[in-house]
Amino acid sequence: CGGRSCKKFHELHFSNILVDHNSLHVLSKISRSHITTLDFKYCINITDLTMSQIVGDFQLFNLYISGVSPNLTGDGIGMIHGCEYLRRLKLNSVGDDHTITDALQLILHHCTHLEALCLSNYSNINFQALRISPSLSLQKLCLDECKELTDLAFGVFIGSCSTHLRHLSISMCDGFSCEGLKCISHCTHLE
Repeated sequence: CGGRSCKKFHELHFSNILVDHNSLHVLSKISRSHITTLDFKYCINITDLTMSQIVGDFQLFNLYISGVSPNLTGDGIGMIHGCEYLRRLKLNSVGDDHTITDALQLILHHCTHLEALCLSNYSNINFQALRISPSLSLQKLCLDECKELTDLAFGVFIGSCSTHLRHLSISMCDGFSCEGLKCISHCTHLE
């Protein structure tokens, strides 16, 4: 790229790399914000400040974060709500603290273009408290190893997104049973 704009540079995938807010800021200036997909796997030094930089510098459509630093809290995850054009969000075991439910609610309320949400390895999400905005057309929902997902919580949560949902994946959620499957009947567009 050099000093020129990297206009065809749309995706960045990082794995086991030290990425901080300063390097992302420089990268956003070089690419002139053409990057629409960021994928972080085991980038241990991502913090709430890094998330603030990401939201401020990139117009993201897709964001994938897994196995990141303990310095990324639910408050940092909540900053994702500033990505107003976000279409796909995958979070795996990041920001799993007492603020994660509020953070997810902010995202579900403000990211009105969100089509796919995948949550994995969480033990602090209160699914009964989450509501999906009626203006959100969530089409894909993946819940894997979400320890607090119970039949009752699933019924409340799925009821708020059943009108558009086409793909649903639930695996290894300890509190979910065959009783919870009855709620899926409300999802009339599942493929």
